[in-house]
Amino acid sequence: MTSKYRKVALLLVILLFPSLLYVLLSTAKHNFISRPYFGNHTVNEAGDTVYYQVPAAEFLTCDSTEIDSSDLANKILLVTVFDPKDKKYGPRIYSQLVSLQDRFRENDDVALLTISLRSASDSTNGICELTNEFRILEGKWNILALKDRNPEVFATQGLGITNNDSLNLPVDITQVVLLDKKRRIRGYYDGTQYAEAKRLTEDLKIVKAEEFIPRKKKDEQ
Repeated sequence: MTSKYRKVALLLVILLFPSLLYVLLSTAKHNFISRPYFGNHTVNEAGDTVYYQVPAAEFLTCDSTEIDSSDLANKILLVTVFDPKDKKYGPRIYSQLVSLQDRFRENDDVALLTISLRSASDSTNGICELTNEFRILEGKWNILALKDRNPEVFATQGLGITNNDSLNLPVDITQVVLLDKKRRIRGYYDGTQYAEAKRLTEDLKIVKAEEFIPRKKKDEQ
């Protein structure tokens, strides 16, 4: 094949790829490009499935700036909780979070959210120390304290993070929770394991890709 014909063939592939992708996503089964939903779900009167959504909350930053869930709207979130007193598991998790922050630094619709297990009124909640310790990209990695909620209750009941008896802590701080843009839980991952961080990265890509799948006749809520 001459150079001229190769260029023409390459141009045709480039022009036809979006159409071929649309046909594939429209007609093929979507199981390969979907992640499960965690938490209770119901079916409304229209017959649509309504999946569990993590409740909205208000937070405080290190400098006591108030933000709420709307400030993180339209973002896929990687959520973790931390105990300021923990020196064993925390550093391993934070190193993974730094890598994830750098991995998705150019993706404006992806953000990290790390929540202290101590209340905002507790001077030892650790958010300032953690914020100052690592190279935090503003708007990409948010280290916060819950303003008016019990952090342990929010972690267990809101995020569905279960207890891990081997940690001797009330909440499993090793867990990273993947939330889609509608605050639905799409996965849990061990933040101390490189393999789990890699799996999280791949699942996040799938959640992002789901946005481009043509909607079914009855949209999932």
